[in-house]
Amino acid sequence: MAVMEQVREWSEVLNGLLAAVQVLMIAALAGMRKFFTTPAQVDARIAVASKAQSEVSECQRKDIETLGERVGKVETAMKNLPTAQDIQSLLLAVEGVRGATRELSLRIDGLADEQAARLDGMRDVLGTLQGQVTMLYNHHLKEK
Repeated sequence: MAVMEQVREWSEVLNGLLAAVQVLMIAALAGMRKFFTTPAQVDARIAVASKAQSEVSECQRKDIETLGERVGKVETAMKNLPTAQDIQSLLLAVEGVRGATRELSLRIDGLADEQAARLDGMRDVLGTLQGQVTMLYNHHLKEK
């Protein structure tokens, strides 16, 4: 029976300790009540988050519309760009102009050479004529 008495003594001490621990836990939980949010606070935060999300969604929608317009302009501009066939045709035309210019340049050079030869021939003829005119002048006009 001594064991039973000792258990009763300890149980009274343990009951007192458990009661003190319970009181401390109730006080701690009452103090922690300030750390938890109320349903009204949760609803208010949800409303703020929803409003912010809708503003962001509106901004994203506007950005997507603007981007769509810009892409449309780029596509329209790309339709007006020359194709590979157009560029090839242009290169062929430029090459044709280059060849025609080269041919004209050669012709002009040839004409210049021809004209220079003609002028040389005329110079010779005029030199001969000048000699004859000088001789006639000296003979007819200088002697008198």
